[in-house]
Amino acid sequence: MTSISSVVNGLTIKTASSYEPHPNRSAELTPKPPLSLRLRSGQAPGGISTLWKRGARGDFLNQCRFIFKTAHKCAVCSGEQVSYWKMLVLFVLVPFLLWISACAAPREQVRIEEGHRVEYGLASWYGADFHGKLTANGEVYDMYKISAAHKTLPLGSRVRVTNQKNGKSVVLRINDRGPFVEGRIIDLSYAAASLLGMAEDGVVPARVETIELGDNKYYAPNGAVVSSGSMFYTVQVGSFQQKENALTLKNTLESRFEPVFIREWSNRAGLFYRVRVGKFSTEADADNILSRLLKEHFTAFVTAE
Repeated sequence: MTSISSVVNGLTIKTASSYEPHPNRSAELTPKPPLSLRLRSGQAPGGISTLWKRGARGDFLNQCRFIFKTAHKCAVCSGEQVSYWKMLVLFVLVPFLLWISACAAPREQVRIEEGHRVEYGLASWYGADFHGKLTANGEVYDMYKISAAHKTLPLGSRVRVTNQKNGKSVVLRINDRGPFVEGRIIDLSYAAASLLGMAEDGVVPARVETIELGDNKYYAPNGAVVSSGSMFYTVQVGSFQQKENALTLKNTLESRFEPVFIREWSNRAGLFYRVRVGKFSTEADADNILSRLLKEHFTAFVTAE
């Protein structure tokens, strides 16, 4: 892939290198490319669904009228004869259907129900690409055993996952970190996904109830405990395969946040450099920093170490 140098929030990066794929489980999340590149590639600012979710808060008819008139002017300037009916379908009806779809899509929600922490969102599963590799707590991942990955719960936590499409539930233990995809709240082993009847679907709306918080223990390959107890929350802002891009982002963030650090992580796609901000004792403190970063148009999320 050809690298394209561009500017994001005053930061020069090689755009192509900052969008390296994360096989099977999820895509590594990185700062968004500049608006000019997104428009040239046919992407609306923040994505079509984001555009129309924002539009839902304003006067929908006025926005449709604005889009319609703007599109018609573009067609006239290009010398094309486009009927109003075609314009109506292309620039009003299609975005409206996308808007309806976005509104209907599950969103991450966290509630307290009968004294238990309950999350609502999307569940996915991961399998062969990670089978036999180490999980976040040092155990070997076995896709044929029941386990799961979660971004923030202490390792060792027990949760009840319910597939909201069919009502099936399973109780399992968190031993890994992920999924790093917006809207997804838990990544299941193949065995757990099979018990929930979602192996073929891949991604389903789910309810995740925390039954017991874990001790956050880390294990050596021989099963011995190497560390336990200490855990902090942090915000991941970017993940790069080129270390120079990670260092550039780190240096830029250090002028406003501290600490900013880099964690190395590898999979079949190669070595990644994850840029993270802050070490917080509570998830609420991490969420405050996340809100600041999102306002500056970074794609970021809270995770735990």
